[in-house]
Amino acid sequence: MDGQEISREQQTDIDREKMRSINRIFSIAFYLCAAFPAIPFIVALCSFLASLITLGVAGADPVYVISSIIANGAVIAAFIWSYTKDKRGTIAAIAVVILRWLLYDKSYPEGLIYAAAAVILQLVCIIQYKKLDDLKTHEGYPDFFPLSRGDGGKHIMSDEQIKEKMKISHADMEDLAADGSKLMRNDDKHTANVYMDEIFTDEK
Repeated sequence: MDGQEISREQQTDIDREKMRSINRIFSIAFYLCAAFPAIPFIVALCSFLASLITLGVAGADPVYVISSIIANGAVIAAFIWSYTKDKRGTIAAIAVVILRWLLYDKSYPEGLIYAAAAVILQLVCIIQYKKLDDLKTHEGYPDFFPLSRGDGGKHIMSDEQIKEKMKISHADMEDLAADGSKLMRNDDKHTANVYMDEIFTDEK
């Protein structure tokens, strides 16, 4: 029994380290990929706001500004989707990066460098989905915190287990409140009966 418990804890530690590594890869890919389109997106957004405030006096060409906001915003949104570890989002991010390069950056060498780097980073993320699929079958996914430890460690629960525990506690509180209300009604009824008995006794 002790050997099985230690083995399970060791497996949980291994799975937790694997999950941390995967999370780190997705985080690095997101920040590196989103940084490049974020700059023109912010500039275009500021130009759009300036144009609105000054009624068109300030700001760049409205068509260019709106086009830049849509194009770069779509790329950033795709990277956010990929960051949530949804394989469809990662595939969409690759497609959007390539499309953006074809439409806007095809004539710029730095555009090709960015598109190639972003695609490579997203391909690295795609490789992680096989590991994720395997980890999903393990106990404790996605946090992999041990529920109990034989070495006196702290009792830690995952987010899903905490939510389930809160649901159970909430249900228990409702039952307790219902029982308390019932006891109060019974106590009031008992008090009324005693009071009536005293009245009849005094009259006798």
